[in-house]
Amino acid sequence: MKRALALALLIATALAAGCHVGDEQPPEEALVAPVVVVPAPLQRFVETVEGSGAIAALPEAVTVVAPLYPGRIASLPSPVGARVRAGDPICEIVLDPLAAAEIEKLRQAAIQADRMLGRQRVALEAGVSPRIALEQSEIDATNARAELVARTHDYDGTTHRQTLRAPVAGLVAALGARVGQQVDASTAIVTLVDPDRLAADVRFDAVAANRIAEGQPATVASLNDLAHPLPTTVLRAARLLDPTSQRAEIWLKSVGDLPVGSFVHATVDVDTREGLAVPRSALVKTDAGYRVFVVADGIAHARDVEVGIVTDTHAEIRAGVTPGEMVASVGAHELAEGMRVAASPAQP
Repeated sequence: MKRALALALLIATALAAGCHVGDEQPPEEALVAPVVVVPAPLQRFVETVEGSGAIAALPEAVTVVAPLYPGRIASLPSPVGARVRAGDPICEIVLDPLAAAEIEKLRQAAIQADRMLGRQRVALEAGVSPRIALEQSEIDATNARAELVARTHDYDGTTHRQTLRAPVAGLVAALGARVGQQVDASTAIVTLVDPDRLAADVRFDAVAANRIAEGQPATVASLNDLAHPLPTTVLRAARLLDPTSQRAEIWLKSVGDLPVGSFVHATVDVDTREGLAVPRSALVKTDAGYRVFVVADGIAHARDVEVGIVTDTHAEIRAGVTPGEMVASVGAHELAEGMRVAASPAQP
């Protein structure tokens, strides 16, 4: 009986003291989350678009040399990369037999034009033909002689060989044929470019191209040295898309000494603005987007935010945070709304 009374007294005492078996409360300090906080300042953000391409000559700085007559290439004295002066020989062609007949037609046409001019002069003196007829004959004769000279220039009728010469000074950028190959007027034997008019020919998708304008700041980096981009600007913008690649051709001013054909990566600054900045580590991904935790009076407050430009280190906050508020930059992913925190400032 005494033992039962003692047990009952022990239980009553425990209940009065609020002690429950298996319901121990943790110390209050364990509910405080340590975080690092930083103020949310205004910062300059630059939005960029990226594309890839190669160093090339501007379209108007490209000259394509094609044969006047069909034939077989006998020599190509200027290899790719060679610099040539206007008038330098760049190709020798052995003309097909039919080409001789074409050249003979041109000679006969020039002879006939000169004969007609002589007849018109006599007719004008005799008063049986108007002056306008003589003037037309003079034009016809001049054109016939000019065409004969142009198309038979450097033509050796004995060997049936014709030498093609560089029409302008430039750099041999490409050879479209090889020695011994049969060619015709549609063959681009040699492509010359003006080495002083090179640019970065870069392709961008439609969305990016619509935001690019002439004069915008940009950078160009060789694919062999992406760590050292060089500053430049947009030279020509475009909106038309290539039907195959669905990309637009944008020309950036060439920089450095990158040779023709060098592959490059380019970025263009399409928008620059001042915005509220938080470290990227402060962003917490949610089903609806992103949120950050603003710390005030030792309490964490969840804020859904609208994110703009994101750089390697910071994110632009368009809505949800005001300048100067303290944002959790370290430990944010462990927080919840209303949680007590022990905040320490970020080390400079």
